[in-house]
Amino acid sequence: MSVTAPWINEILEGSRDAIFLVDGDTALVHVNQAACDLTGYTRTELQSMRIPDLHDEADLAAFRAHFSSIFDGTAATTEALLKRKDGTKVPVEFSNRCVEIDGWRFLHTVARDITERKRGQQALEESERRYRLLFETMAQGVVYLAADGSIVAANPAALKVLGVTLDQIHGRTSVDPRWQSIHEDGSDLPGDAHPSMQALRTGRPARGIMGIFNPVQDRRRWLDVSAVPQFQEGDASVWQVYTTFDDITERVEAEHALRDAHELLGSLLEFAPVPICVITRDHRMRLVNRAWETVTGRSAEQSVGRSLDDLFPAETSRAFKVLNEAVFSTAAAGTAEESLDTPDGRRHFHTVKFPLRNARGEVDSLGGISVDVTSLRAAEDKARHDAALVRALASRLAEAKTVERGRLALDLHDRVGQSLTALGINFSLLRMQIADAMPDAAWRLDFLQSLIEDTMACVRDVMADLRPPMLDDYGPMSALRAWVKHLPSLAPVEISIVGDDPKPPLPTPLANALFRIAQEALNNVVRHSDAARATVSLEADATSARLVIVDDGRGFDPPAAGAFAEEPLWGLLSMSERARAVGGRLAVESQPGRGTRIVVDVVL
Repeated sequence: MSVTAPWINEILEGSRDAIFLVDGDTALVHVNQAACDLTGYTRTELQSMRIPDLHDEADLAAFRAHFSSIFDGTAATTEALLKRKDGTKVPVEFSNRCVEIDGWRFLHTVARDITERKRGQQALEESERRYRLLFETMAQGVVYLAADGSIVAANPAALKVLGVTLDQIHGRTSVDPRWQSIHEDGSDLPGDAHPSMQALRTGRPARGIMGIFNPVQDRRRWLDVSAVPQFQEGDASVWQVYTTFDDITERVEAEHALRDAHELLGSLLEFAPVPICVITRDHRMRLVNRAWETVTGRSAEQSVGRSLDDLFPAETSRAFKVLNEAVFSTAAAGTAEESLDTPDGRRHFHTVKFPLRNARGEVDSLGGISVDVTSLRAAEDKARHDAALVRALASRLAEAKTVERGRLALDLHDRVGQSLTALGINFSLLRMQIADAMPDAAWRLDFLQSLIEDTMACVRDVMADLRPPMLDDYGPMSALRAWVKHLPSLAPVEISIVGDDPKPPLPTPLANALFRIAQEALNNVVRHSDAARATVSLEADATSARLVIVDDGRGFDPPAAGAFAEEPLWGLLSMSERARAVGGRLAVESQPGRGTRIVVDVVL
């Protein structure tokens, strides 16, 4: 059948959509030019084809489902892939209805290429998928509020920070008291001051920092909130509010901690009992505390920003700068003793200065802490004076003891010794006279003779101990050699005296002190060390003398320098005092099982 009415052709050919007339056998009885353009067939080719020729079997399902009902008067719109002449397929939307022409019923189909629409839909779906993915995975919290202020959507990041579920947050508003909202200063944040509510009320973006309570974490979280109102086209009222927030809890807590630390540091600086200051590279005061003001007699207003040259006399300023420059050049802390004229007079300080770095890590200033050591310094001076006085007294005492020992030895020699000698001579003469007249008394006379001789020997020993003749005549080493001859009877110790007496002779007080120290040390070796061998050596020149006593005995743990033993070692104490009395120093080196070494060093 041919449809040739002019007005029908005009309508068909003027349509931009493809139009098909299909009979009850699905044959194409008429098509317009748009149908030819859509399918790639000529009009003649199409009018020799049926609808199934334009589709694959799978694409006819919707058409077959509606074909009979359409002829019964039901209009239907379907989508299917149309197979073009070149084999390609295009998505097409088919609008189908039944028409009657000259008593014949036809399926009137308007076909529209929806390729671009499909692409747009796919792009929109992809955009929505990406938006949803972004919304769900954003680290920022995102909340949407409706025009009435109720929350209609929130992403997982927001739920986690706020400590609620999607069901719990849906429909809640920003003014809900359960948020326990506060300002950064800790004061309550009214609901209408929330950025979201401001944006909703004013129609302008709003931003602010606020704290809310997270019930899951049972702690306060701090948020940096941005709220942007959104409008529908042609409507001046706010449609919804898009709100984002960053969790800045760590930053805010760090700032609070830093502020607290600054306040604490300020308090420490302000109320510290010692002067504290900060000095720039050009030697200007950047900061001073109250103690510094008190010590210098200058207020912070009079000091900060001024140079050391402005604040102190030239000599004092130069002394301060020496340590400053050392700290700046080495970027390491340094100490110095500094003196300063204060309102209370001349004071002395032990000062520690240390580098301070800026944000770039550069040393741009230094900190200084000073401790007033005036009293300590005075005490040390007095201690040194007292120690020198004690050493002088000890030296005088040792000298007096030496003189007194010599006097006693001389008295024993001149008085007791001579008397004993006279007694012995006269007793020998008397014995010869009595022995012949009284033979029975001879043994008593022999005993008395022996007693007189032992007494004379004892007196000589005492005289030698008080003042060894060898010490005056030759020196300490010769005197020691003579003295040690008496020691082997006390203990089996092999004692070696190494070296000769120095030439020229040592000063008498020094020679006597070294002899007595060696004597005391060897007595300790014999009595306490269980040693098999001991050695005494002396080295001396015009400037110094060194006495060394070494043994291989059982040793001991000597007390640390300046420490006090539970049971004082009187022998060591005596030797140390003798060394100090002549300006020397005694050192003891010993370990259990490793023997002992005693060294006396004297600077002449």
